[in-house]
Amino acid sequence: MAKGKRPRRDGQEVDSSLEGAGNAPSGLYAVGAVALLAVLALINPLALLDARGQRQALEKRAQAANELLATMLIEGASIHPAVEIRATLEAGLGLYVNATVPPNTVLFSLPTNMMILPEETKDSTTKKKKTSKATESSAVLPVALARAQISEEQSEYLKLYVSTLPKECPPNLAQMKPREIELVSHTLHGWKVNVYKEGHRNVRKAFPDLPEKDARWMVCMILSRSLAGPAGSAALMPFIDLINHGTSCFMSALPEGGRSVVSKRQLNPGDEITFSYAESPSRARLLTSFGFVGDAPAASLVAKDLPTRDPVFLDQNGCAGFNRIDLELESKRLAKGTMLKALRCVRLHVYSPEEAAIAVETGRLDLPWEEIPAEPQSMLKKDLRVIINTLNICSDGVSEKSLNKQAVLVRELKGKSEIGRAVSDETTALVGCHEHLIRAHKALTPKVDNEATTPQI
Repeated sequence: MAKGKRPRRDGQEVDSSLEGAGNAPSGLYAVGAVALLAVLALINPLALLDARGQRQALEKRAQAANELLATMLIEGASIHPAVEIRATLEAGLGLYVNATVPPNTVLFSLPTNMMILPEETKDSTTKKKKTSKATESSAVLPVALARAQISEEQSEYLKLYVSTLPKECPPNLAQMKPREIELVSHTLHGWKVNVYKEGHRNVRKAFPDLPEKDARWMVCMILSRSLAGPAGSAALMPFIDLINHGTSCFMSALPEGGRSVVSKRQLNPGDEITFSYAESPSRARLLTSFGFVGDAPAASLVAKDLPTRDPVFLDQNGCAGFNRIDLELESKRLAKGTMLKALRCVRLHVYSPEEAAIAVETGRLDLPWEEIPAEPQSMLKKDLRVIINTLNICSDGVSEKSLNKQAVLVRELKGKSEIGRAVSDETTALVGCHEHLIRAHKALTPKVDNEATTPQI
């Protein structure tokens, strides 16, 4: 995505330089938006009609969102007084603050009983397969959404929630061509293809008279808006799913299973409330679910269960808030020093505080794997453990069978497909990761005194 652009929840990329019009109250539009309409009318009269239609659709969604919020507050949700809904032609629907908010401030809390959770679908074919709970629940969640939209017996709360959803599907997996979907099935994101197919099948079975376009829309909304809910189950989270992708905030689990949105840094008046949609947001991952790439890397790996370390020390060394390993290509390949840089923060977490200080002082983190000293052995063994754990993750996405299938399909798409390019970049990064870390493992293993205590590949 070009500099100055940022993604929004409906999958469109917007120019952040136009956000001056985003300071209008909910449901209203600043003068800048009116001027934009006038310019569009001069260029093409049809553009004015299209822009008016978009504005009216946003106004309806914004009104429904405010009504939804009022209902939710009565039922147990909570919101910080500085939070407000804003709708602009440039940025779509989103949440902003109108006053200064300190770091680690709870901005919105949603109890579990206000989430839309998967229905128990005994006949779901997904449950007959060995799949994760998240995949199973994602595949039956479209039925719950369809029921919320269609059934006249649903509560006013659910009807309002459906009114806040966009009418058009973002360009995610549900909008891709058959060969693109097949390509995704041979990647780390293949589970989403199962969600799409099984979710579509479940909706058609539950509502056989539902138009095909509507059935696909249900599944599309689940792919683009569902989040990790209680006990690992997928869930739709009203109001929270109005928040766009970014890094100003994070989502936290509440003791009873609910979710809260918390500021990561100080938010100033006019700042947008955002959080990262994925723990490891590679371009392929964001495209398949949300329909945009943003500034995501070619590949991204989750760094789980890292020891807690001094946040001040981590911040001083560029590792504050770190929880993933991002890999980017240079000249369509993974450069030699990329893995060293990518693993720098992981190693600082894994080392003890004393070892981390030594690593920074001696420049150990910047040394090529071949030049890393054997002493102290405790640090060498931790380096080797980091290499092995990361290597195992990279290897999961580069089986010979999947690589061969991907190569054939990417050639067929002839570079004209955005998901084809994203998959190609991700695979290149993962293969490079595998090759680099195999060499790193070979360089460090002979230096370990007691190999019996060191994990082996």
